[in-house]
Amino acid sequence: MALGSKPIEGPSRPPETALPVERLAGARLTGQPLAALPPPAPARLQRLRIDLVLQGRTDDFTRAFDVVRGQGGTTVGVGRYTDRRAGGKPICYLRVRAQDVRSIAEQLARVGYGVLGVHP
Repeated sequence: MALGSKPIEGPSRPPETALPVERLAGARLTGQPLAALPPPAPARLQRLRIDLVLQGRTDDFTRAFDVVRGQGGTTVGVGRYTDRRAGGKPICYLRVRAQDVRSIAEQLARVGYGVLGVHP
């Protein structure tokens, strides 16, 4: 059989991941393909800084990150400084993105961190 003498056959139906468009105007999608789309954007996220006194443990940062993640937040930055007002203890600040950063600060306080404040 010579090359090109047999027509190329494709699948009888589009693959499950294809996004069939019934109408281009408005791009109306149907059926299962909607599951392949990313979820809608969440409500407006806050991005605030939480200042807290470290507990003096070697895993202070890791435990704080776990609290943030457990409350549905994301730690996008971290730093450390000392402040005379805190008795020279090391102070950590977490830059957190979440729907409710203040509830994360409250949870950090419940698990033993000395939360000094939440700032923009």
